[in-house]
Amino acid sequence: MPGRGSQPENTRDLWAQFPADLVDAFGPHVPMMTEYVLREIQRAVPEYSTRHSRMERDITTGVEQAITRCLAAARGKNLGTGPINDWRSVFVWLGRAEFRHGRSLDCLQAAYRAGGRAVWRYLSEFCRAHAVPSDLVYVLADAVFATVDDMSALSLEGHAEARAAAAGAVEHHRARLLSLLISDSPPTPAAIGSLAAAAGWPVPTHVRVVALTPPEDGAGTGFALDSDVLRDLRGPRPCLVTGSAETHLARLEARLSGRSAAIGPRVRITEAAGSFACARRALTLAAGGVLPAQRVLHCDQHLMSMWLTTDPFLTARLGEQVLAPFGALTVRQRQRFADTLLAWLRCNGRIMDVAEALQVHPQTVRYRLNQLGEMFGERLDDPESRLAMEMVLRSSRLLGLTAASSDY
Repeated sequence: MPGRGSQPENTRDLWAQFPADLVDAFGPHVPMMTEYVLREIQRAVPEYSTRHSRMERDITTGVEQAITRCLAAARGKNLGTGPINDWRSVFVWLGRAEFRHGRSLDCLQAAYRAGGRAVWRYLSEFCRAHAVPSDLVYVLADAVFATVDDMSALSLEGHAEARAAAAGAVEHHRARLLSLLISDSPPTPAAIGSLAAAAGWPVPTHVRVVALTPPEDGAGTGFALDSDVLRDLRGPRPCLVTGSAETHLARLEARLSGRSAAIGPRVRITEAAGSFACARRALTLAAGGVLPAQRVLHCDQHLMSMWLTTDPFLTARLGEQVLAPFGALTVRQRQRFADTLLAWLRCNGRIMDVAEALQVHPQTVRYRLNQLGEMFGERLDDPESRLAMEMVLRSSRLLGLTAASSDY
């Protein structure tokens, strides 16, 4: 018979080493030991001391199942596979139940340790009373604590399965919530609230949406961001949604791993799709050279440029109207007079400021302004006309159009 240091293949082999007459002699002790073990567990783990609770019933079932299995193994028998008699399902279930109660495995593991010690104390007294040989007592100790290890491992598996399932469900709800927020149809507060509750996401009154470029060479799919940030990093339109950009997007540039990002305007949560559209447009304009090629673009700093480039077709049509006098000029002349007119409009007619902006002599500015006066006449004194001219000239510059050319 193996001594204390021997390592049989499994726990069942340990229990199978006990003589049948010894197992039969212990049979009448099962109810008393079960009650004793339960008292010791409840004394050691107060969380399980509430009478008639579901967890108390689960622990009782676990104790009964452990004792029944050990006796069956000692008799060389197999247990059934029903929901109560199936060894694995009972202890996997206990691990899952702990997760559903919002607890770690600390309490259950403490219960297993307390139960194991209680079983060993009871069996030690039984062995002394029946003069069990010391080498068999050593095997019994190994069998008891190996059984505790088996129970702990099964419950750890159940806890991990429940945690993974819950995490998967939460991620599913968070993905649906993100999709709802950036959809073309404005979501209702009720729809947002329902999905946010399922996703464990605190609903802010305002949000910013961050549009992302796809990762370079498959990298950059992970961000060390707070759990309050909704994210889609692998989809066709990757983005982030946050209600606290100042907190959650600090050091965003360092976390992009080869990506670029555009942070949309702060909007009400029901208008998140607008923030997302703005951020995506900013990325497109940056890629086309209209906006700066920065790793992180803040849309709030470029709203005028984004607005002026919204519709190139309308810009061209308006340019044909308000800049018609440029039509008879050469390309070079058109560009020179367009630059002078825009500088004059932006500088509110201050000759010295215009000369400095264009890096030309003030007299040159006066000469060009006289020519512009001949081209446009009284329209240079009309506020509405001046506004239209400035908007067209600014937009044309951003879009790369040539003033009053065939581009219009």
